Amino acid sequence: MVSSLTALEFRWYGQFRVAILDDIETNMLFWEDSRNVLKSRFLLLLSNSQMRSVHEMVTRIRLSIIAITLIIAGIVASGLSARRITPIPPEDYTAYASGWLAANEDLNPYLYSDAVSSADRAGIALPEQFSLVYPPPFLLVMEPLRFLSPLAYSRIWLIILLLAGWIALFLCSRVIHEEKKRLLFIILSTLMLSFTGPMISAIRWGQISPFLLLSLGITLFIDSDTRLSGAVLSVFLLTKIGLAAVVLALSSRKAWAMLIVLLFSLSLLSTVLYGFEIWSDYFDWLSRASSEWTLSRSNNLSIFAITSRLSQNWLMGAGTGLTRTERFARAGQASLVGKILGTASVMTIMFIAISIINGWKFRGWKRTLSTLDRKVLVAWLAWFTIGACPIVYDHYGLLLIPLVAVSFAKLSVLNAIIMYIFASIWCLLPPSSQGVGIMHSIICFGGAIVFVAMYSRRQQVESIQRVKGWERPKFSS
Repeated sequence: MVSSLTALEFRWYGQFRVAILDDIETNMLFWEDSRNVLKSRFLLLLSNSQMRSVHEMVTRIRLSIIAITLIIAGIVASGLSARRITPIPPEDYTAYASGWLAANEDLNPYLYSDAVSSADRAGIALPEQFSLVYPPPFLLVMEPLRFLSPLAYSRIWLIILLLAGWIALFLCSRVIHEEKKRLLFIILSTLMLSFTGPMISAIRWGQISPFLLLSLGITLFIDSDTRLSGAVLSVFLLTKIGLAAVVLALSSRKAWAMLIVLLFSLSLLSTVLYGFEIWSDYFDWLSRASSEWTLSRSNNLSIFAITSRLSQNWLMGAGTGLTRTERFARAGQASLVGKILGTASVMTIMFIAISIINGWKFRGWKRTLSTLDRKVLVAWLAWFTIGACPIVYDHYGLLLIPLVAVSFAKLSVLNAIIMYIFASIWCLLPPSSQGVGIMHSIICFGGAIVFVAMYSRRQQVESIQRVKGWERPKFSS
């Protein structure tokens, strides 16, 4: 009985062992198949990811080639358009070159008689009412005249201006991270700048506005807390002091330190090259300009000029029965009243704009502006100061481009196109403050307010989305 049970147990054990081994083998085959399936799926996903990344890279390269091609086409188109109307040398360049020539001869570069005599000896004609208006360090960019004739350097100067403006446009576009939005910005900006408007005007006069745009483009590209941003924004303090509020966007001590060191170094170098007297000449010119220089010219597009001219015309029109002496006295009074009312108009509009931006609150507006992204702030200040500056010419429209670029980077396409329309209207309006001249100021201040409203709304929406994203889901009991 025992032996038979033992044999039966052995038989059961053998069958059980075989079943276990078969089950183990089946499971191993199953796991082998599963691993192969997972491996194949992983390789498929990897290949799809690689294909997607390759496709994105090809698309990015294609869009970049199109963007660069458009910029090159813009350089050619604007260069040809400006060539038809640009005298050689252009008037503003002539004023810069005549100033350097006078300083190099130890004459007063800020005195028209000295500048025109130096220009005559160099074979160029300095038009009336054109003279150097920038501080002595600016003359350093005219130092190539030591080796080149004014006529030869004027051609190089115009090429540099043209390239600087379009390189600045390219740098502004780099703040836009979405390739399609960047391409749209370049297309629209190229259309605006190629055939008319501020780029052509800057080349036509040999003006330095493309350099200002380049400094803004570099600041947007590298951020405003670097030493380089402090260096490049110093060009505003060396040229267009009325637009120098953009330096308030510098956000670090090292940027401010570089700005101060560079200004001091360039001032020292200009003193070594041109002598101490050039500074007294410059401050004497500032004193004369404040009392003699009229800001109510027809090509001055600022709200200051428009208000000043309207008030002067009204006062002079009211004195039709006056004698010649009395009319001269009335003209002096009208000029003084015009300057006062012009200044008051600028301050009033700035106060209204800042109040609207701050939600009509009279406290905390500095905090409101300081909450803006630094790239946004430098572009917004460049736009806003065009409306506040007492002297504004049509080529200043180049400084509207950075805020359009920032709009494409920070806002929706629709909102960015709204800002582009503001800039386009400003640039396409007649370059004269007669008639519709006040529209330049309205568009400038209105665009600044509209941008802040759209940007603030976008920030609120993103803040709400972030808060909702961090909320923990609530489970019902």
